Amino acid sequence: MMIHDTSYNIVIWHSKKMPNEQEAATIYERILQGNLEDLEPSNDIATFLSELQEKYPSFEQLQNDDMEKCPWEAPFTTSDCYAILPLKREWGQLVKMLVSRALKHNLIYYDPQNKIVYHPIAAFSWLKKLRQHVMP
Repeated sequence: MMIHDTSYNIVIWHSKKMPNEQEAATIYERILQGNLEDLEPSNDIATFLSELQEKYPSFEQLQNDDMEKCPWEAPFTTSDCYAILPLKREWGQLVKMLVSRALKHNLIYYDPQNKIVYHPIAAFSWLKKLRQHVMP
């Protein structure tokens, strides 16, 4: 599996468990080694990627002339259990949208560069608390 220095890797997967940062880092390392024992197959990954590629085509879908418009440094690395998206660093403004879409599809979003994990259950709980606070 190729890791690019000029990209910002984004990793998504589905799990019923809510990993902390250390556990997410371990899962990511296992993914890189081809060990998928902690992951569950999910159609949500394909749905996430399909919706994403409608607006931001994958590396393979583009012609050489369109590469400057492409936010991806390289092809995605995917399975039915996970996806690694090598986002060009200059396209970092897409991170918030990617987190939001991953959570919408009940997927864990992991940022291995900064060791940050977003989990849909935690996000839902946080949003529910915020709504209760803002809306009496």
